[in-house]
Amino acid sequence: MSGRTDLQPWGAATAASWSRRPGNLHGKYHQKAAFTLMSLSVAVVLSLLAILVIVALSIYAWRLWREVERRKAFREDEVARANQNCIESLHALSQAMLERQVDMVEGALRCKVLLDIIDYRLTEQDTWKVFREVQAEAGHLHTHQARRELSPRERYREDREREAIAGRYERSLYLAAAALQAFCLERGECGGSRVAH
Repeated sequence: MSGRTDLQPWGAATAASWSRRPGNLHGKYHQKAAFTLMSLSVAVVLSLLAILVIVALSIYAWRLWREVERRKAFREDEVARANQNCIESLHALSQAMLERQVDMVEGALRCKVLLDIIDYRLTEQDTWKVFREVQAEAGHLHTHQARRELSPRERYREDREREAIAGRYERSLYLAAAALQAFCLERGECGGSRVAH
């Protein structure tokens, strides 16, 4: 050791000299090229990953859209079937009202419920407004099991009240039932299955 402090060990000096040679792979130019090549390959891989993610999300979104459309069609079919069932029930009920096979007040209350299921605005029409009026007057009267649980005296009192309401609205209820027949025949033939004549 001569006492010089600027001398490097042989390995470090050799590596430093090699890195300055123009043809050396470890030179600055080649380091930049290697870094650029690595950056390019990383960019390609990231781009491919992004494309795969976009494709996967697109497929997922398409499947969700198809499911929404399927459920929408199912709901529309359910509503159409429910409406058709209501129309068939209205046809039978209005026929029974016309033939006096059912109590007119009870028939009016049931018609109101069925028309409301189809479209609540139907009972706002002049033809069927009577159903709303009858419901307003007879809505408090007991029906079904609740009626059976009444004492004979209470049942008699409600029957008298029901008869009075039916007497006041008899003509209007008859006309409304006749209009329901035409409505049901029109809707039944247009709605898919025909209403039995």
